[in-house]
Amino acid sequence: MLIGISTICCSLLYSIMVYIIYTSKKRLNNVENKIYNILLAISILGLILELGCNFFLYNMNKSEIFTFMNNVVNKLFLIYMLTWELLFALYTFLISFFENNAVKKKENLKDKALLSMMIIYVLSSILILILPTYYFNDGKYVYSYGASADMIMVIGGICIAFEIFCLWKNRKKINKKKYIPLFVLMLLIIFLALLRHINPGITIINSAFAFITVLMYFTIENPDVQMLGELYKAKEHAENSNNEKSMFLFKVTQRLREPLKEMNRLSKEALMESNMEQIKENLQEIKYTSNDTLALVNDVLDISELENRKISISNHKYQPMNLFKSLANITKSQLKEKPIELRFNYDQTIPTSLVGDSLRIKQILMTLLENAVTHTKTGFIEFNVNPIIKHEICRLVIVIEDSGKGIEVDKLTHLFDKPQTNNLENRVIDDSRKDLVFVKTLIDLIGGTITVNSESEKGTKFTVVIDQKIPTEKETKVTAAVKQYQNLYVNKEHILIVTEDEKINKKLSIILKKLQLEYHIVATGQECLQKIRNKEKYDLIIIDENLPKLSSVHTFEKLKTLTDIPVILITEHEDIETKDTYINLGFSDTINKSINKEEIKQILKKYTE
Repeated sequence: MLIGISTICCSLLYSIMVYIIYTSKKRLNNVENKIYNILLAISILGLILELGCNFFLYNMNKSEIFTFMNNVVNKLFLIYMLTWELLFALYTFLISFFENNAVKKKENLKDKALLSMMIIYVLSSILILILPTYYFNDGKYVYSYGASADMIMVIGGICIAFEIFCLWKNRKKINKKKYIPLFVLMLLIIFLALLRHINPGITIINSAFAFITVLMYFTIENPDVQMLGELYKAKEHAENSNNEKSMFLFKVTQRLREPLKEMNRLSKEALMESNMEQIKENLQEIKYTSNDTLALVNDVLDISELENRKISISNHKYQPMNLFKSLANITKSQLKEKPIELRFNYDQTIPTSLVGDSLRIKQILMTLLENAVTHTKTGFIEFNVNPIIKHEICRLVIVIEDSGKGIEVDKLTHLFDKPQTNNLENRVIDDSRKDLVFVKTLIDLIGGTITVNSESEKGTKFTVVIDQKIPTEKETKVTAAVKQYQNLYVNKEHILIVTEDEKINKKLSIILKKLQLEYHIVATGQECLQKIRNKEKYDLIIIDENLPKLSSVHTFEKLKTLTDIPVILITEHEDIETKDTYINLGFSDTINKSINKEEIKQILKKYTE
């Protein structure tokens, strides 16, 4: 008996020490640690109950109170053993099937297992309280036996069998240290069963449970070590992100420096020049350069939004012909004096209207076209748009091919991969190449695909495939009347006029009212941009050439990054050269400041019906 009590006391002492050490440290709040915390606490409680059992069982014949207390403490001790066995079985189940939460699809299985164990626990506890327990005390050995004690042995055997099953199902993980307590428990159970068979008075099973619980402390992930490891990973990730941002800023400043230098040089020459034609030419060059710089700044904003996961995909009705012609015109203006032929082929069988995110499509194709312009010195750039129409889906097959320098085979397979190195000395900065990783991410977001074929010094061919919905409108006379009613009374402010000129306001107002079209007027480019950012819906935007503060061209450049709504420019210039210049910048059309009624009607009919 003294040997048993000494073993219990030693087990209690080291269990308390381990519990103090474990709870004094911050730990991860996961299921594994929660179960271990409970196991450690109830192991201490079980050892205290076992001491109580020995005390009351040894003295039960001295008083009725001791007899009553002996029965109560023994029943509580048996329930403790049941709790430990089931908790250890649950721990084995979780580390076998749900380690690191890798099996998210089996959450239902986990819930069922927890419910089953809870039902077994409640029913077994009731049986332990009901079934009889007998006690043996010959002055040398004291122990309990009976149906309730036998049931604990049976449940323990079932738990061991269940744990062996878990072990077998995950035999590939058998070398993991988390299974060490299970091996030790099985060996101890066999050893203690033989010992109990030889001498029933030797009861150190609870000390074995305490030993297994303490052993688990060294096999589960140490909370401090794990937290430090995660902190180190987070720090490493933050450093990599900072390096990537630094690299990105370095790349942007490199790309901004040259156009800014060029604009500064042209400005100085224009100030010193007296020839108006030469001044006009310099200003034209400054305009082209500033457009390139603005496009770069917009790219920076787009990539920042993507990194912050702020980019959202929207579906709206748009006119694909206007979108692709605008891209072709912008690309043509970027070619400047380069000996490059732009071949734009648009299949006329593409529906006049599609539903999708035209802004993202524009960003994707603009990036690929600018990439082609940058890497092609002579030859051609081919921009083809073809459809595959099936039911209500129009599959756009867009091919952008150039005769540029091409891409080496070893780099082709990793073209869309995020760069892994952040060392400035080991990275070649390509000031003109657009971020193809950004393009690939956008294409994935809208559910498209992109493939690339290239041969060094012979050119590159990008193929983008995007599915767009074809809007279907089966109109009867009734639905047509409803639509007409909606156009007249529901679709408020679907034309936005941007001008501070009162004469233009009055003329346009009279025409629009006669045509029964709703409109809204703002005086500045900033107000126009704010309305678009606020997601206000418009079918057409008409901008005056002469705007205060933010110019019409700058307003339009910002609008291009926000929407694909057609933009008409009101200009006082009537020459074809000026009109072509604005069309090349991306404006859908121009109208004269004199406001010709018939001209306005034609344009409104073209873009609002």
